[in-house]
Amino acid sequence: MNFIECKSIRKYFGDRLILDIPELTVLESDRIGVVGANGSGKTTLLSLLMGSIQPDEGMVRREGSLALATQMETPSVTELDGFLASRFRVPRRWRDTLSGGEKTRFRLAGALGGNPAILLLDEPTCNTDLEGIALLEEILTDWQGGLVLVSHDRWLLDRLCTEILEVEGGRVRRYPGNYSAYEVLKEEEEKKAWSDYRQWYREKRRLEEAALGISRKARSVRKTPSRMGNSEARLHKMHSQKATRGLEAAARRIRSRIGQLGEVSRPSGRQEIRLESLPSGRLHGSVAVEAEGLSVRLGEQTLLEEASFLVPSGSRMALMGSNGSGKSTLLKMILSRTSPIWVAPGARIGYFSQELDILDPEKDILANVMETSAHPEEYARMLLAGLLFRGDCVHRPVGVLSGGEKVKVSFAKILVGDHNLLILDEPTNFMDIGSLKVMEEFLSSYPGTLLFVTHDRAFLEAVATGVLSIESQKIRQYPGVPVPDPHSRLLQDPEDRDALLENRNRLLVLETRLSELSALLGTGKSPEEKERLDREYLELAREVQRLREDQER
Repeated sequence: MNFIECKSIRKYFGDRLILDIPELTVLESDRIGVVGANGSGKTTLLSLLMGSIQPDEGMVRREGSLALATQMETPSVTELDGFLASRFRVPRRWRDTLSGGEKTRFRLAGALGGNPAILLLDEPTCNTDLEGIALLEEILTDWQGGLVLVSHDRWLLDRLCTEILEVEGGRVRRYPGNYSAYEVLKEEEEKKAWSDYRQWYREKRRLEEAALGISRKARSVRKTPSRMGNSEARLHKMHSQKATRGLEAAARRIRSRIGQLGEVSRPSGRQEIRLESLPSGRLHGSVAVEAEGLSVRLGEQTLLEEASFLVPSGSRMALMGSNGSGKSTLLKMILSRTSPIWVAPGARIGYFSQELDILDPEKDILANVMETSAHPEEYARMLLAGLLFRGDCVHRPVGVLSGGEKVKVSFAKILVGDHNLLILDEPTNFMDIGSLKVMEEFLSSYPGTLLFVTHDRAFLEAVATGVLSIESQKIRQYPGVPVPDPHSRLLQDPEDRDALLENRNRLLVLETRLSELSALLGTGKSPEEKERLDREYLELAREVQRLREDQER
């Protein structure tokens, strides 16, 4: 039996304890997903399991071959055999010019090439398009060895894993089931922890107040009333001493009961934070960004040819397309308002890029976020707390943060700025799942206009109200989110998918026209004009009903 066994592991970075693992065993039959906040030690854990770094205390024993695919720029294997290269749809030889998705697939192919007993993967879906994610998922589903997977992709964790390992506060805890099962168990745990804490706190306060009341009463008993004679005072003193001893004994019993309660720590789990998006001014007009006849070429490569698209004001549009299709290039053209792209004159754009170049590494987190903030510091602190930067953590220099932590700070800085049009290029890369949920909640209620690129399927489904999809050098526009599940029959059958999405697109156009007709019918038109509009309205309403029934089928 192949395995990895950890005993009494401790790993420090400087004087900070990163991991404290009394015991952990990974078998070749295990399929484990690893989750935790950015900087919690997930990547360090994989390195310890692999043996690329050593623990400061304890030991790691390994039986059988292992392979680790990380986020490093250059993999240990730089040349693949023809079968692997073909299966993973990458060149046989590593090149620095490969796209992010190709590099990810190349690293995974190299790791699997040695047929290891246990495979360790660190964020394999980062920089990978939906097609590439579907391919990774298919290959890893067929993989028969052990799997330890660090990922923020909730869909992937649900599909591939039968256990979840949570890394929190240096400790690891193991939960049965996939990520969805873990969420249920974690929520139940946190509810019970808060219930136990509140019950303990209320009882402790009750006993403390009772002890304080008895102490006050004892002090009042000892006090001799004024204008009392000497003999009466002596008699009062005798009675008061006896009463005081009784009260002090009662107070001691209560303090003993307080001691027996022990200490119950305040739960450290993420507290619910309700953070509403603050309005920064809506765009006037119905269109935020628009282009017709857009052609884009990079050298000899044509990315777009006579493409057209429209981003409605107040919408939350996802920009989708395969790696190298031109998504980031298009976003930068919108930023620079390159002709023939039209951007609403009142648009104040906030741009999140994968380069994280809006951060000053010398300044602390709060100073970076507040540098261009249009909102008060209290609001910024609430947002940062939701992203797990609490208390004095906001004064940590940005230069010492992990990659995922820098992503979160950049995101917070964009959100508190004076913007009404947000353009986000892969904001979900390297971000922990808890922070992704905070981002989803915030953006799903964002009052401005949002255009974003992501390959996180859960995030896409939670936030987007429509999709711009780069396909065959054109941009197709769809209402709603077109089946992000890579296992869907529609993604496997292009003709069926095109028919459904054409249906959705036609439905959006008709519903928009119905809204216009409804408004026109309420104005002071002539009887003839109203009759014509009414006929058109009824005809369109019947077609909309038919299309909706087709969608449901």
